[in-house]
Amino acid sequence: MIENSGNSEVHIDIHIDTMPIAFAILCSALAAKQMSKEEFDTAYTRLQEMNREHNSNTSVKQIINQEIEE
Repeated sequence: MIENSGNSEVHIDIHIDTMPIAFAILCSALAAKQMSKEEFDTAYTRLQEMNREHNSNTSVKQIINQEIEE
C-alpha cells in the first residue's frame, strides 16, 4: 500500500453510445427481409424507450451524489 504519495484518487466513467450499432442491426434485418416494417417500427420504438429510460438515470447524478457523500 502506498501512503502519502501525493497521488490523487481518480474515478473515470466511460460511456459508449451503442444506439447507432443497434439501429444499424435493425436496418440490416429490415433490408434482409428478416423482419417486417411493422416489426422494425416496434423494435425501433422500444429501442428509443430503453435509451430514454437509461439516459434519464444517467450516472452524472450518481457521480455528483458520490462526491457529496465522500
